[in-house]
Amino acid sequence: MVAPMSEYQSRRTEEGFRRLIAFSDAVVAIALTLLVLPLADIPDEIADETSVGTVLSDHLSDIVSFAVSFIVIWVLWRNHHRMMENFRAYDKVLFELHFVWLLTIVILPFVTAMMDNRHVDRANAAYIGVLAVSIMSLVAMTAWGRRHRELLIAGEDTEDWLAH
Repeated sequence: MVAPMSEYQSRRTEEGFRRLIAFSDAVVAIALTLLVLPLADIPDEIADETSVGTVLSDHLSDIVSFAVSFIVIWVLWRNHHRMMENFRAYDKVLFELHFVWLLTIVILPFVTAMMDNRHVDRANAAYIGVLAVSIMSLVAMTAWGRRHRELLIAGEDTEDWLAH
């Protein structure tokens, strides 16, 4: 008879951990792609009587929202990537925190799309809230790694990461 896995027992398979990271990378890539969809029809507005500059000027807020959110997701992913480079395994808590972080990444394109001129205040509050949850989940994953060193790769680089 196999004993049930405790709530905090780490999963030891490299394949499971690689799948978690690959899934996360795929979610981030899809979120970045979704950001550009609202901009896809802008080139259709360029006609003989309008200039590229005029059309881009008319959609400046959309373009800026895209650029800011693209950079935000990239920075969040970069920090997630740097953090996960120090883990070798995961447990239930890290897994759940990971999916909270992924939810924030998936929601960002939606919140970005809400940022039109009519709903900026509400969209900004939602955007800041999503960012706060995203950052808190990254901080929580880091803190969990500090408390559960069996999930981490042993070595000098990991010790340097933990010291910061």
